[in-house]
This record gives sequence, C-alpha cells and structure tokens, in this order.
Amino acid sequence: MIRRKQEPKKSWSESFIDDTTFIEKLVFIIWFGMIGIFYIMFDMFNMWIRILVSIGSFTILSVLIYWFGIFMSSKDRNWN
Repeated sequence: MIRRKQEPKKSWSESFIDDTTFIEKLVFIIWFGMIGIFYIMFDMFNMWIRILVSIGSFTILSVLIYWFGIFMSSKDRNWN
C-alpha cells in the first residue's frame, strides 16, 4: 500500500492569496483603508479622538453591513 503525503493546511494568508479574486482583494484593501481615510477626514480633532472616531465609525459600519447581509439572506426576507 502506497501512502500519499498529505498536503499541509493553508494558512489564512495563503488562502486569501489563492482563493480570492482580484476584485475581492481590492474591496478588502479599500475597506480596511477606510480607517485611514476616516483618520484623515477628522483632522480638526486631537490624535486620540481621531483614532477613536475612526475605529468606532469603521466598526459601526462593519456591523451594519454584516446585519444587512444577514437580513437579506434570512428566511424573513420577503422577495415578492
């Protein structure tokens, strides 16, 4: 009996590079670049307030988009 060598499991970075399309990678980079965009936009505040507002607004937007995706794919959604 011949034993085949098992391939090691992919890490998250290898999986991201191999299993995502160019558009998905671009959206991923833009989405996480939004923290920096928020940081630049809130130039009138002190540094710590800018950081908190940037991370907070990014988190709130991420949760809202996640909830919207869950709602749109749920059984409660009336498609008629």
